[in-house]
Amino acid sequence: MGEPIELWEASSEIQELLIGQTEDEQKLRQEEINDEELAMRVRKELQREAGFPSFPTFLRARYDQIFKNVVRREGHFHTRCFTHANLQIKLLRARKNPEARAEYNRQLDEHHLEVKSWRELEIRTQRMALSNPEVAIVLSYDDTSAMGIPRFTNRAIKGLSTATVKFVPLNLTNHGTGENLYIYRLKKRWSKCSDRMCSVLYFILRRIKCKVNCNANELAQKKAPKLILMADNYTENKNNILFQFLSELVMRGWFDEIELMFGPVGHTHNGNDAVHRWHNQGVGNHMSYCLAELFQNYKHGWPSHETRPHPIIMDCQFNWKERYAPHCQILKGFTFTGKSADDDSVDQRSNYVRGFLFQTLARNNRTCQLKIKGSPTSKTWYGENGSPTADGYVCLLRLPDSCPLAKLPNRYTMPEKIVTSLATPTMTAFFNENGRSKAHQDLLTMASDYAVPCIRRATEQDMSGLTLSELSALDGFPNVQVIGAEGKSQQWCHFLWASLSEAT
Repeated sequence: MGEPIELWEASSEIQELLIGQTEDEQKLRQEEINDEELAMRVRKELQREAGFPSFPTFLRARYDQIFKNVVRREGHFHTRCFTHANLQIKLLRARKNPEARAEYNRQLDEHHLEVKSWRELEIRTQRMALSNPEVAIVLSYDDTSAMGIPRFTNRAIKGLSTATVKFVPLNLTNHGTGENLYIYRLKKRWSKCSDRMCSVLYFILRRIKCKVNCNANELAQKKAPKLILMADNYTENKNNILFQFLSELVMRGWFDEIELMFGPVGHTHNGNDAVHRWHNQGVGNHMSYCLAELFQNYKHGWPSHETRPHPIIMDCQFNWKERYAPHCQILKGFTFTGKSADDDSVDQRSNYVRGFLFQTLARNNRTCQLKIKGSPTSKTWYGENGSPTADGYVCLLRLPDSCPLAKLPNRYTMPEKIVTSLATPTMTAFFNENGRSKAHQDLLTMASDYAVPCIRRATEQDMSGLTLSELSALDGFPNVQVIGAEGKSQQWCHFLWASLSEAT
């Protein structure tokens, strides 16, 4: 930063702060002082030359009486990275120990390099999927906070009930086609577990493989021998049920190999988080009396039709856990070791695996093996006993005979207080005055039955006469797609497992 500024050196208060510190600590403190002086100098130049208002001026304006009705917007914060937080605490504790500080700074630099390498891999993989869709299908997905319907902008209307029916939105991006999806399910209708994630992937991958009217990239993806999944480190995205599902995809010939990758904990935020921001703040800041109106408001968050997500209502989950139970082999030991954060004698995340590879065994193409690696940026995959030359682990011993069956929803009913609040005379009058009486009736039906209302559900008779092409065309996303109407979901399953070879 150059020579110390004399003004600060001459300050008695600053000199008192520097007394009793080591030479390195004094130098570090002096650099912080110089940075502060530089920031003040730039700020004064902006105020003098560009008319930049001072911070007190901003505060006086912000808290003026004319803005007294402005409510602070609730911030959205991600969880902090464990490694960053731990090392920062240790650096603070070792402020009088230069050797320890140097070691912790070295570890922090290594972690920064790991995060940078993950970002580069993420961008490189997503670009590859777009430029060479015939090589690999790349999907990334992430949940966001539950959204309540009705949603009267980001600020509640005074005098109206704040009771809502909550949906959990899952954003999924197909990086080879640029397609963006929002998949909604009623909160607590099913337990949040691996069955949901497997059901979503099943539906999306089936559509990719069997869609009829395709553009060039979609057509190329049908032949892609590799699948790459990117998600955060949440347990729903990393568990034995998902491992068994991906193993089945390989054993049935959908893909030659599948990679499941996770970034460093606390640094998995990708492009899906930016989409969540527009979904929660941009789209959420418009009046949505019902779920369909929320979908119509997508145009406010994404004016371009090419970048606008497609809404999907998830009204069915399949019981993958029960289906795999007789044929599975449980794997353990690929998550956090559970050691104390104050123990420096061991690597705190030595057993933490963030890369999984599913492929057939060379000596037995009917069995899928699972290989692992600690970092997704590493080039070496490891099999049993941590050996790069050994066969991988087997988590699905054989293919199940039956198709996946629909899972019964939880016996959850909305609290009577919420249902009553949605039906108050004030709420009813507000909907009627705005021409949304039908939306209010559907909302009350959805709250009392805890199911998304529709004109009618598809039956076995509706599906029985359809040809293979007509069944495939059902997944074209013409408007709002519903996963799993009664009868329809079972027909999809039988069609998928029995006729995949014919469709591809």
